Amino acid sequence: MSSLQSTASTCIKNKILRLFYEEILNQGKLDLIDEMFASDFVSHPGELDTKVPGREPFKAVVTRLKTSFPDLYFTIEDTVSEDNRMVVRWSMEGTHLSDLDGISATGKRIKGYGITIFRLEEDRIAELWAQTDRLGFVQQLIGQNPAPVDPLS
Repeated sequence: MSSLQSTASTCIKNKILRLFYEEILNQGKLDLIDEMFASDFVSHPGELDTKVPGREPFKAVVTRLKTSFPDLYFTIEDTVSEDNRMVVRWSMEGTHLSDLDGISATGKRIKGYGITIFRLEEDRIAELWAQTDRLGFVQQLIGQNPAPVDPLS
């Protein structure tokens, strides 16, 4: 690949990331999912060892998050890219104002972190794997901290 092709490819990847985080997740523009995601898109939620095919289930996830945390805001902290894959380390903040997975609105401002891996196909998101600190997220909402565990014992 020439350096010109590499630069163009990097620009396209950066645009995809910017649209994904800024417009889809931060602004809730769900119509962009149909434009940016492959027709056979598959997501791999971190807490589930499964595949979730389709754009509609991903739209439902974004809707659920934006309903529960109307001011939810994601920040890209770091990116790495190679070939047709991109890795993003991100942070998010939001105020819990509506029920989420059986947890009633707390009014608490939370902060979370995660890593998402994207696989592109013809400049569209074909697959993504998301890992988040779900336990830390829930602990912030309900205020419970389990006793520390010594991983070497």
